[in-house]
Amino acid sequence: MSLWVLADMEVKIDATRTLKKSLKQLEINLAIWADLAQDRRAWRRSMKTSAAIYEANRIADAKAKRRLASHKPRGSTPPTSNVPTLSTHVPRAIRPGRTSSNSMQQQSHNLNFYHTCRGPHDDDHPIQSGKRK
Repeated sequence: MSLWVLADMEVKIDATRTLKKSLKQLEINLAIWADLAQDRRAWRRSMKTSAAIYEANRIADAKAKRRLASHKPRGSTPPTSNVPTLSTHVPRAIRPGRTSSNSMQQQSHNLNFYHTCRGPHDDDHPIQSGKRK
């Protein structure tokens, strides 16, 4: 088989799978869908009524979910007044986008603040007073 034939078969299989999935969602009997396709009026009538039923069920489910979500107990989360607030201030030297060498030196020295060890930090920096190690 050529690649074109295989690709065409794959497209047909996907279309059939999509059609069957849609028919199941609309609760149309898969055994009689071919007969309905022969009679356009019966097909349209069946599709319209099934789509209306599907839409009504979807809306009812959404309303039920909304109703359940609004009746959740609100005391389940701890009050936020006991939680300490953290500062979101970022010093100027740490902000991205700085390119001057002076700001880069400041940025490397400000990183000491975030270092995790407790010892002296002067030996940890590759740049000290403008000179490389």
